[in-house]
Amino acid sequence: MAVVNIITAFIIIFFIIAPSTTGFECNVVCPGSYALLAGTSICRINAAFIGICSDGWTKTTTSFSPPYSYSCERNGNSRPFPMENTCPNGYTNTSTDCYHDTGASLVSQGTCAPVTTPPTSNSYTANCAWCAALFLCVEKSTTPCYGSCVAVATSNSLLCDRSPYCQWCTTATSIGVCQPNGGTCYSTCLLATAESAVCAASAECKWCGAISLCQPRAGTCYTSCPLASVEGSTVCSTAQQCQWCPDTTSIGVCQPKSGGVCWATCNLASNDTVAAADVCSQSLNCQWCSAIGYCSSNAAACLTTCEVVAKSDPSICHLLSIQTKCQWCSGLSYCSKKKLLDQRRRMPHHV
Repeated sequence: MAVVNIITAFIIIFFIIAPSTTGFECNVVCPGSYALLAGTSICRINAAFIGICSDGWTKTTTSFSPPYSYSCERNGNSRPFPMENTCPNGYTNTSTDCYHDTGASLVSQGTCAPVTTPPTSNSYTANCAWCAALFLCVEKSTTPCYGSCVAVATSNSLLCDRSPYCQWCTTATSIGVCQPNGGTCYSTCLLATAESAVCAASAECKWCGAISLCQPRAGTCYTSCPLASVEGSTVCSTAQQCQWCPDTTSIGVCQPKSGGVCWATCNLASNDTVAAADVCSQSLNCQWCSAIGYCSSNAAACLTTCEVVAKSDPSICHLLSIQTKCQWCSGLSYCSKKKLLDQRRRMPHHV
């Protein structure tokens, strides 16, 4: 029994004396009678109003014996004192009281103490760093001093929760990121498109810079707006650099907001100067006819030669994308293979 008592006593002494290496908080203090506002680094002191006479009126003592009494006098007229209330110099008037704020300071330049047990010495000072952005003291050897809530690594959700300035947006209902109090805990990555830094810092999402879109980690980062058409109007419209061209008034495709055109028909999409083939092939209504390079309706058959175009629909020969293979001959009102025309131009003329 004696041995058990000795071991028990040793364990108790160990936990009382041994320095804690986790869960540090910082001791912050306010000067004089100032009090720390909860969840901030602001120290505040309140003061009572000071009674005064209005401008042009003079404060006059009416009773020189305690309790003293006063009045406000002007040109033989008398008014009860005080006529107005003001605050001491440097204090803010809230209409109900006066207050003055100042910043909190650290004890001994950041002395740390365990959360639950008061320190017996200042031996923790060398182990800790004060992170003003989080209003927290962190252990130097294990935790970076983050400059903002969003910068807190997703592996440090407990640190985020400890900070009076931050909130952890859990992956159960959000995207796994540390946000400032009052910040938005986005329920999906798409909604987090509103804040690229929040998206990039989250556990569930990634930032797709090419079209400025927040996608799930397993999602695709599209290199252009037309390629994002495969995910439909919601994803396209959410991307900050894209716009959705609906299939009711256009061809059902995702186009850039800057310089992108919502083409009214598939044939006209052949005139897209950025990526006619992508715009056409990614749209809901169209197909890319690669044989001669133009955009056609899904309901129409692809024409495969310039000569067939000339007979079936000469207007196709005027489209921009087809000009690499076909050419309109205005004199003959005919669509001909461009290479053949070039060869004929190089042939000598015989009289």
